[in-house]
Amino acid sequence: MATMTATWSGHGAGAWRQEAGSLARLSVPIILTNVGQVAIQTTEVVLIGWLGPEALAASVLGVNVMFVLLLFGIGGWWGITPIGWLRVDRFEVADSFDSIASYDTDGGDMLDIDRTRLPDGTDPPPHRRRVIYMRNWTVMTELTGSVIELYPVLADRLRGLHQLAATSDADSALILADYPDAPDPEPVESYFAFFEDALAEANRIFDLYTQGRTAFRIALKNQLFVHQVGDVIMVTTNRFGLDSGRYLRLVSVSDDCSTMRTEVVGFG
Repeated sequence: MATMTATWSGHGAGAWRQEAGSLARLSVPIILTNVGQVAIQTTEVVLIGWLGPEALAASVLGVNVMFVLLLFGIGGWWGITPIGWLRVDRFEVADSFDSIASYDTDGGDMLDIDRTRLPDGTDPPPHRRRVIYMRNWTVMTELTGSVIELYPVLADRLRGLHQLAATSDADSALILADYPDAPDPEPVESYFAFFEDALAEANRIFDLYTQGRTAFRIALKNQLFVHQVGDVIMVTTNRFGLDSGRYLRLVSVSDDCSTMRTEVVGFG
């Protein structure tokens, strides 16, 4: 007679406590989100009695617009992940610390790779970048002569809408030597308070497109819903100078369940 033996091995109460703790930690953001939504809804109901629905709607819209403007002014973006999470991030150069996967054409789940066009206005690269800071919300067109004479810098700030931080003339000359038709884009609509922060942002976006980086369109297999915009991957191939590999930040992800293919666009 055949005999079947089944063996069960448990991990004791410690494992259950660990799992319960993990579930609790995962649930905390959801709980806080719901509590926050209840608080916001309660506050809005109360404020309707004070401000009226039109004024309240205008204030909510104004706050939303403010956050969008602030986000765009620092190179920020947002999007919904494949699992439905809202992701807010900043477009930065890809590096090894952020890399989550490696692909190659030699059995590494990468079916094809090709160059693709860069965003409008970045090829050829702009020869300079300017960023707005220290916005003046109360422009003074009429100043006394003593203010203009004693405090000329302050007078210029009071009479202007904002100040500008710009990349160096030396950097501009280097780009124009290689690309005589390099564009000079409008200043970035930022809301920095200090010159140092605005200059750092100007140099950051200047370096993004002046260091030989380009965009690649890549077809992957068996990677459905693995990647999302903002991820960093390492790509190696014997084409396009990628023999030693290059880190790319994903700016576009498209999953096709019917073919089990994922098409991504990476920049680096």
